[in-house]
Amino acid sequence: MRLNKLKVRELMDTYANGRYREFARLLGIDVAQVHRTLGGTAEAGPKFLGALMTFCAAHELDFNDYIFLATPLHTCNDEHAATIEPEPKPAA
Repeated sequence: MRLNKLKVRELMDTYANGRYREFARLLGIDVAQVHRTLGGTAEAGPKFLGALMTFCAAHELDFNDYIFLATPLHTCNDEHAATIEPEPKPAA
């Protein structure tokens, strides 16, 4: 899972007036971690994601709105089942 940095920045703007220090205080994590994650190239780790999940739960927000899944989910229904080719059987 990856952080949707754009959506989290919008969250920071809403709840902390765009201030990293205030947003870090609301999340209960170090301001440097927030700045590295949102302002730099660092990816969100378990501590940041856990703090964000707790914050979302406390403010009745959907945590899933602020993350991307690592790999997309795929489904196979009857409409597409006909396009899947069966694996060839080995020659005897």
